[in-house]
Amino acid sequence: MARNANNSTLISSTSILIMSGFMIGLTVGKYSGDELSPFLLAGGLSGFLAFLALDLTAARRSQKEKEDNVASIERRLERHTHSLSSVGFTLTPISNAEIDEMIDCQSPLHADSEDNMTIPV
Repeated sequence: MARNANNSTLISSTSILIMSGFMIGLTVGKYSGDELSPFLLAGGLSGFLAFLALDLTAARRSQKEKEDNVASIERRLERHTHSLSSVGFTLTPISNAEIDEMIDCQSPLHADSEDNMTIPV
């Protein structure tokens, strides 16, 4: 199922990464007090881990959606070919050489030789 384009989140994983980097930068650059530094570092590191987890989850979800779409298309194609085979229509397998030949025949110009270009009629 395709994701809704209007489905917006409160905060994006990229924003989490940016804020985490900022917090780690404050700690490393000694811009915060000594009493606040461990908390900023912990928050920055946990934000970085959250970014990794969210990114991995999004990649897995995207892969699952692609697999589901391919499976759906394959099922529909399988149903279609089975319905046609019931009326006596059968598809014969095509070799790779025949596929290459069909692709070559679809190009507008065929080269008979290096100097002689012909346009198919």
